[in-house]
Amino acid sequence: MNALMIGGILGAVFGAIAAEVLDLSAWLAPRIVHRAAQGFPSLELRTRYEAEWMAELEHYNGLKVVKLGKALAILASSLRTAKVYRGEDFVGITVYLSRLIDMAPMLFRYAWRGSEPGGRAAHAGFCIR
Repeated sequence: MNALMIGGILGAVFGAIAAEVLDLSAWLAPRIVHRAAQGFPSLELRTRYEAEWMAELEHYNGLKVVKLGKALAILASSLRTAKVYRGEDFVGITVYLSRLIDMAPMLFRYAWRGSEPGGRAAHAGFCIR
């Protein structure tokens, strides 16, 4: 009988904790989205992205844990998006061209090996004719 009472009390306590976590996740999701929008450089971008992301969260109305998961996904992706707007992740055409020029000798070697008999690519069936 004693174990049954302890089990009932523990069940009630863990049920209350689970309910609080669910309510906390519904409260926390909009705050995470607001924080995700703060990484953008201009006020216009911050308000636009925050409004769009809040509308996405409203799509999951009633699904508290899913809403929290979506907010965390938005936070993770916002870091990369904000970098692009700040210009930290921009790679210009000159960088791409210099990389292509650096790779040109290697590309020519592979093309040459593939067309000659006995080359590595000819044995693998990748012969260029």
